[in-house]
Amino acid sequence: GVHCRGSHGDETMFNNVLYDINLQSVNLVGRLAPEILFLSNLIELDVSENTIVGSIPSEIGLLDQMEILELQVNLISGRIPSEIGRITELRMLDLAVNELEGSLPVQVTSLSFLEYLYAEKNALTGSILSEIGLLGNLRHLLLGENFFGGTLPTEISELTLLEYLDLRALGLDGTIPVQIYRTMTNLETLILQDNRLSGRIPSMLGTMTSLLNLGMQNNSLDGNIPSEIGLLTKLTFMNLAVNSLSGSIPSTLANLSNLGTLYLHHNLKLCGNLQQFCQVTAPSIDFIVLPQLNRSADICTITCGCCFN
Repeated sequence: GVHCRGSHGDETMFNNVLYDINLQSVNLVGRLAPEILFLSNLIELDVSENTIVGSIPSEIGLLDQMEILELQVNLISGRIPSEIGRITELRMLDLAVNELEGSLPVQVTSLSFLEYLYAEKNALTGSILSEIGLLGNLRHLLLGENFFGGTLPTEISELTLLEYLDLRALGLDGTIPVQIYRTMTNLETLILQDNRLSGRIPSMLGTMTSLLNLGMQNNSLDGNIPSEIGLLTKLTFMNLAVNSLSGSIPSTLANLSNLGTLYLHHNLKLCGNLQQFCQVTAPSIDFIVLPQLNRSADICTITCGCCFN
């Protein structure tokens, strides 16, 4: 619906000002109406989950009072206009699940009040901006399933308030900056799956004690699973499958009594015994544990009585 806010004089409302347009999922078809750009006092615009086509007009920057802009789940195409950086009051910007292309404009990083940035499932290219660290108030950052490349910038570790980070399927390579594990201790969800990330999982992962969900599958991570992973006692979901992890599965996994789903399959040099883990989690056996059950005599084996292959 459309909500109005006005000033009051002697209990009489006058000079009404339109400040909130919510047209989510109302079967809108067509382009963004240019008349919207004259609503200079607009604070929230939600036209998500419709069939809006065309591009985001550069004049969107005129809406400099807006705090919430939700355009997700439409058919919006073209580039993200740099003028979006003029909407300096923005706290939420949701552009997810559209057909946007080009790079994420650097002007977005000037939105110092931004708390939620969603741009996943588009056709964006380029790389993750090193200036992303300027968005110090960000709590959610979801850029996954685009066509970025390059490495994960160290500056992303400056987002110390971040609770949800999803960078899946971006074509990222190189190593995961160790600073992420050191400073992003408020993270509850860390999703880096389906990239080309390499290197070891450091023991410092154990400092991220707020983690509930950890998805690092389908990369090129190697080395041991650090025993400090047992410090992540809030974990409910962990997927380390389809990597090149090796060595013994740490016995500290038995500390993860809240873990409901564990994927370790397709790590052919991973060995160990999960029986103690099974004993701890047996009372809540409604979860699924999926390690790789290797049976060849010349490779490692995993013993697990509560696992499903």
